[in-house]
Parts: sequence; C-alpha cells; structure tokens
Amino acid sequence: MPLDNASLAGVASTLQNLLGSNINGTGYSDSINSGSLFLNDLNYASVSGVVAFGANNSGVPGILELTNTDSTGSVHAGAANISGSVPVNYSTLIVQAPGDQTISGNGSDNFLAVFGGNSSVNFTAASGSGTIVASGNDNMVLGGSFWSVVGGDLGNNVIVTNAASVSATLNGAGNSSTGVPSNAIGSYAQNLSVLSNGTSDFIITAAGKNTVTVTGSANVSDYGAADTVYATGTGSVNMSFGSQAGTLDFINQSTSPSKVNARVDPTTGMITSPGSVTVFGGAGGGVYNGGDNGNNSLVGGSGLVTLYGAGMTNYLYANGAGANGQLNFLNSDYGTNDTLIAGSGTTNNTFAMGTGTDIVSSDGSGSQVYFVGTSGSETLTGSTVAGASNLFLFDQTTAQGGGTDIITNFASATGAVAYINIFGQSTPAVTIAGFGSIVGGYGAFAGTEIALSNGTTIKLLGVSASSFNASIVGGTTF
Repeated sequence: MPLDNASLAGVASTLQNLLGSNINGTGYSDSINSGSLFLNDLNYASVSGVVAFGANNSGVPGILELTNTDSTGSVHAGAANISGSVPVNYSTLIVQAPGDQTISGNGSDNFLAVFGGNSSVNFTAASGSGTIVASGNDNMVLGGSFWSVVGGDLGNNVIVTNAASVSATLNGAGNSSTGVPSNAIGSYAQNLSVLSNGTSDFIITAAGKNTVTVTGSANVSDYGAADTVYATGTGSVNMSFGSQAGTLDFINQSTSPSKVNARVDPTTGMITSPGSVTVFGGAGGGVYNGGDNGNNSLVGGSGLVTLYGAGMTNYLYANGAGANGQLNFLNSDYGTNDTLIAGSGTTNNTFAMGTGTDIVSSDGSGSQVYFVGTSGSETLTGSTVAGASNLFLFDQTTAQGGGTDIITNFASATGAVAYINIFGQSTPAVTIAGFGSIVGGYGAFAGTEIALSNGTTIKLLGVSASSFNASIVGGTTF
C-alpha cells in the first residue's frame, strides 16, 4: 500500500510504519494474515457520489482503505469524489485516493485516520476518540473525548472541535494567497494543545484551558478560554481577544516581536479586553495590552516593549536597551493604581500615567520622559544614572486637576538632568500659582510644594524652596 509522493513529510512512510507497528505483539500485516485484523481495501478511481462502504462482520477490528492503487500495485487514473460513513467495527481509516472525500466516523474510541497528500478529506467525528494524520487540504469536525491531529507540510488543514481534549500539530505554508491562513483551528475543546509550525496559522480558543506553542507565525484569538501561549524560535504571534475572553499567560521565547492586542468593541468603540494578562516579552519584545480585569503583569526582557495597562493594579516592567532613539513605552492607559518600572538595562523610556495612583521609577541611562495625567496622584522616581535626563510633563486643564504628584528625587541625580513642563489644551492655560516648603509628613525628605492654578499640587522631595525664585509663578516650566 504505497503512499503518494505528496504525503506528510517526515512521516512519508506512515502507512508502512502503521502496517509494521505492533498490535498485541504482532504487526498489522501479521495480524491481518492471522485473522486478528480485517482489511477492506477499496480501489476507487473516477468515482463520485454517495458510497456504501462494506461492512466488517469478521468479529475483529477492521482497516478501511480508500485508494486508487490496486492489489498489484497499479495506480488507476481519476479522482474519487465520494461521500460515505465508516461502518461499525472499523478502527482505522486510510484515504489515499485523489479527489474530495466527505466521510463520517463511526464514533469508536482509539480510532486512527490517515489522509494522504493527494486526497482532500472532510472528516466528521461527532463522538469517539483517536488520532488523525492529515497530510493537507483536509477539514475535520471533531467531537467526543480526545483527538490527536498531526498535519503535514502541505498545510491548509482546518479543524473545528468541541471534543473534551484535543492535541494538534500544524505544519506547512498552506495557500500562499495574502490573508489566507496556513491552517485553522476553531476550538470549544475543554483542553486544547497546539503546536503551530505553519507560516500563518489561525487559532481560535473559546473554552477550557489551552496551550498554544508557535514556532512559525500565527494569529491566536481568545473568546473565553484560559490560554497559555508560547512564541518560540523565530515565531511571531498576533494575539487578540473576543467579547468573552478569558485569562492569558503569554511567554515570548522567540527572537521576534509579538503582539497582545486590545479589543475594540464594535458597538461602543471602547477599547476593552476582558480577562487578565501575564506577559514575558523576552528577547523579541513586542506590544502587549493588559485585560480589563486588571492585575495584569506585563514584563519585558532584553527586547524593547510597548506595554499598556488596563483595569486596576497592573505591573509594567521594561529592561530592553534601545539604540538610535528607540525606546520602551509604558502606559498605564485606562488602568489605575499601577506600577511602571524601567530597569537598569534600559536606555530610553517614556511613561504615560492615567487618573489613578501610580508608582513610576526609572534606572534608564538615556532620555526618560514622564507624561503625568490631569487628576491622578503619582509617585515618580527619576533616573539617577550619569548622563540620563528626566523630563516630567504634566498634562493639565482648568476643568480637571486636584491631584497630588510626588517626585522623590528631582534634585538628587548624579550627573542626571531633570525638567518639569506644564502643558494642556485649556484657555486660559494652567500655570504655576505659587510654591513653598512642604510642611510635615515627609521627615528628612521634606522639600518644595508647587501649586498649580487648577488645584494640582506637585511635591519635590529633597528640594529646598529657597532654590526657586519668584519668577516661576505664572509660568509653566522649571
């Protein structure tokens, strides 16, 4: 029973391996010869329509093979465009006839299906369990308990499943047309494990606890699952969320950047990403958004990152160095009570804070820029690395204000430079209304309190009020 030349690379001798593998201590061929297995070898060429496959009344497990190769090894021309159902008592289905085949499984457990590279199989198993080796151009609808699917280098495999547990390996470049995925999975499985080796795989998770490992390139969408996603090798993942997204652990072990995107509600236009997100950006870096449930932990490695918080109590950390003006961007966004930190491995960093109570700190060696929101209460610690600069930009309006922002080390940098600028879109503009010494509450760290015209207060710890002169009043920079 030879395989066609286009069959699964790396498993090119699949049928031969199966026929020589052990069942109850003997090979398939020996089992067939001894009557322990029943073989129904159906030769199809230039056949179309509904076909009734022969029954297996032998009392032993059966192998149903659909082929255009006869028992003498002769290959017959033509295609088998057929549909049918696997009868009961068959445990193995082998399809290697060219054409389009639509086949329903028999619901048995430990079922084995092998689809050759010249075949295009639409296989449905509403129940049962088993293993499918699909060389490519195959569609599978799988229910039941457990299925293991191995795709071939041709790609173009589509899997739709609500089985209890599914393990799938995706391979191949598939159709080269722009926007067409190599392979696709739509899963309501309670446990899905995917190894994605394709060049542009598309994976949807909608339930259960799932693990996706990407070595190539993949789009992954979470519609209500608890996902763990790995980008490995040179793999790149574009991760998105549906309206009922669950939690996500995303680990970038790749040398390429990846993305965890926020969701834009199609009705309201609001940015929303349900669930909570944990990210490690690794050497590849990337762009990562937290989920609306808050408690997001977005941690960069040696690669540059752009991080967006959401919900409450987020942790954003960057440690990648940027050259030629490249930077890390840490944005509290619509998150509140966040911690934003740039580690000592960083060069240039930009921070943006919202309306909450955030803690921001930098040990970057280059340009540090801090955008402070209109009504938040932030605690800021600038970089003290020699040669670093710290620019604190306060976005203020006359309609909003009243927050209290603290800069812990405005004047303590060793070789670092610090500036404050107040800006906004108000008319009249928000300006410095006055300044004086901080009274009480900060002990040895007492310093200067700057009052803005909209009620916002900026406290500079460790800075004497005597170091300022009256000319700053009415201005916007010091």
